[in-house]
Amino acid sequence: MNTPSRPVAGPRPPVPAALHSARSHSGLVVPYITAWHAGRPMWGHVAEQAQARAITDGLCQVCGLELDDTRIVLTVRPQDIAAAVAPEPGLHPACLRYAVAACPMLSGTRPLYRPVGHGPGPCDQPDCDCALWAPADSVGRAEQPAEAWYELWISPADYRPTAYSTNGRQQIGISLRDVRPRRMRKIRASEPGASHAELEPVIDLTIATTALFSK
Repeated sequence: MNTPSRPVAGPRPPVPAALHSARSHSGLVVPYITAWHAGRPMWGHVAEQAQARAITDGLCQVCGLELDDTRIVLTVRPQDIAAAVAPEPGLHPACLRYAVAACPMLSGTRPLYRPVGHGPGPCDQPDCDCALWAPADSVGRAEQPAEAWYELWISPADYRPTAYSTNGRQQIGISLRDVRPRRMRKIRASEPGASHAELEPVIDLTIATTALFSK
């Protein structure tokens, strides 16, 4: 998800009971990995240390609590599947449902990533985490057509943090190598001109074929 690019317009989706204690702003739950600046969430910016901590410690990217010991959901794009690495932390099923309702990139209501840029930059407030924002991926996606997004349900035994490199930066993600998802579902389709859109039909066919032969 890489944090909502901007809250959905109109009525706010209901907050599930599991998220009542999570951070919120203007009626929306603020994901654990979202950066804050001057007391406000910076939608579209990721606090790099929070994201890395969530991946290595097995925390949900939305609520920040420990992931289930029976099932974990990952959100991935076609290029993530091709690279066999999920760049974002896992989620609880209930947190995923909320994220899909609240995040315009996952819900499909926003066709382009917002022009996040680097934001206002580090400030002089010692308790502000704006200096920890991770700009590389979000800036690369700024104003680009939204890719397709998928949900992968995996076993906790398959949740394996791994190091990888993107745009010359060392990152940590979740390895998808030799992982057989318990379930895979498309969340949203890509927009015209989106990167790696040629992989989408292949992934969709795989999902359909798997569903057909698992009946």
